[in-house]
Parts: sequence; C-alpha cells; structure tokens
Amino acid sequence: MPRSSSPATGPEPGHGPRRYMAGGTFLRFAGLVAGFVAETGHCLSTITMPAPDAAAIARAVQLVQHITPVHIPVEFEGAHFIGCAARCDHSHTRQELGAPATSR
Repeated sequence: MPRSSSPATGPEPGHGPRRYMAGGTFLRFAGLVAGFVAETGHCLSTITMPAPDAAAIARAVQLVQHITPVHIPVEFEGAHFIGCAARCDHSHTRQELGAPATSR
C-alpha cells in the first residue's frame, strides 16, 4: 500500500527525515504594534529609532538590569532580531506540504 508524504502519516520510504521552515509573513514592528492596537483597543507608546541605536540602548539596559530589583522589559537580543529584519524562503515547505502561498 503506498504511503502518503504528508507529515501526519510520515515521510516517504527511502527519503529519510525532513525539516520544514514555515516563517509566515514578514511584518515590520510598526505593523505589529498597529495590529495590536487595532485588535485590543489599547494604545501603546512607541519610539521609532534606527536599529543600531535600539541595540545600543538595549545593551545599556542589560548592564543596568543587574543592579535593579525589577525586570526592565528591554532585551538586546530582541532589538538585534528586529534590526536584522530576517526573512526566510519557505516555498519548498509550501510546495511539499501543499500549503497556500503567503502574501509578501
């Protein structure tokens, strides 16, 4: 009996294990904030600045965090990740799994 190649039933015999990248749609931080405001009705105060400036401020906050008794919700890794604006090509995943194309 032939086996399906969908992840629910397992891989095809002889093709070994597979990994899939499903990155979704790229969304700038301003779009993320606007979506949050639209969905929740809560206003967020944000400041727009170049990524290197945000990373430097986050690094300074990380140093200050060691002497403060409460958590400051700013992380260097988050600032760096947002600054990278990383995108991925998941067309192979969509093709193999039969998922619909996402908007870009």
